[in-house]
Amino acid sequence: MNASVSTAAKRLSGVFNLDIQSRIDDITERLQDIQARTQFLGLSVVHITQQQPHQTEAHRSTRESTSLLSESEGGIGKTTLAQYVYNNDEVTSHFDWKAWVCVSDLFDVKRITTIIINSVTKQQAGDYKDLNQAQEKLKELVVGKKFIIVLDDIWSEKYEDWERLQVPFKQGGRGSRVIATTRIEKIAKMMMKNPTPGAIIRLKGLSNYACWRLFLQHANEDSELVEMRGDIVRKCNGLPLAAKALGGLFRTTVEKSRRQWILDSNI
Repeated sequence: MNASVSTAAKRLSGVFNLDIQSRIDDITERLQDIQARTQFLGLSVVHITQQQPHQTEAHRSTRESTSLLSESEGGIGKTTLAQYVYNNDEVTSHFDWKAWVCVSDLFDVKRITTIIINSVTKQQAGDYKDLNQAQEKLKELVVGKKFIIVLDDIWSEKYEDWERLQVPFKQGGRGSRVIATTRIEKIAKMMMKNPTPGAIIRLKGLSNYACWRLFLQHANEDSELVEMRGDIVRKCNGLPLAAKALGGLFRTTVEKSRRQWILDSNI
């Protein structure tokens, strides 16, 4: 190989290596961004498993339930994660219709059924005289349709409530989904016919770093806050909602003594 050929080969090798390195750097940056976004949402997911190979489509339920469980803490990110799924175009494009219900502490089957109907029809339905009438209407909307329903913040541990609510759901098309968020593991398991580890997504708190970064998004950063970082992170206790609330509070509370009092209090 003469000198000119050798030089050209080295240049080509250098360009190739730079291109590979550039691609690696780009992939690394995108992965870091995804990780950061996940942490800020408080999404730390465990117990995720695939369907066992021997479970064929014929053996699967036409309507499956997934529960988001938050290890007994509020403000951990259950609703945020459910909203992310619910509003994701790529996800919802697989369904004929969707509905969101904030259940809270009162599990009123007729109210929940009516809200679902209103969501699907895009109009305020009249007051149904009883649950049976409401469920008959929902069955008309469900039959043969693939749907996704989010039941947010469930507190009722009464199995009969869930059993009555899901009657119309059974008429839905194959691949329909019900997502429930709750703080109580008993409820998460109750809502599934054959609960498996993969059907329950357990959310954990933010890391100290992610909690601090989220706090700063809502506060005006200054040197005093940096000095208080340890106390602030401990106060937030990994909860996204706490980090946002404390950040907003410190945004308008500038006296150091007042800030320290908040951190030392039982608020």
